[in-house]
Amino acid sequence: MVQQPGTVPANTLWFERTVKLVRSRTLVIYVRERVKAPDLATAEMLWSVPVASLTLAAQDSGLDFPPPPKDPQNGCDWTIPTERDNTSCGKSPTGSEPVG
Repeated sequence: MVQQPGTVPANTLWFERTVKLVRSRTLVIYVRERVKAPDLATAEMLWSVPVASLTLAAQDSGLDFPPPPKDPQNGCDWTIPTERDNTSCGKSPTGSEPVG
């Protein structure tokens, strides 16, 4: 059966609510709860976790990851190299010219 544009079978709908906690410029925590329901009213009845509990879960310090260790050879912060950026610690690959 072909669906009409803009229609979605009710038995395929999922609803989600999300708590987003920005802990720092580089650490963002998301906590989500999803339920399968034919409509929003039913989804509202199916939520099993209060929003306050989702917020508490996002605030759990156990979710913090320690920063990666510094490179033992050059003392630089660890980074994932990319094709466009082959610098390390603000120096070119030869290590002689500052990058910037």
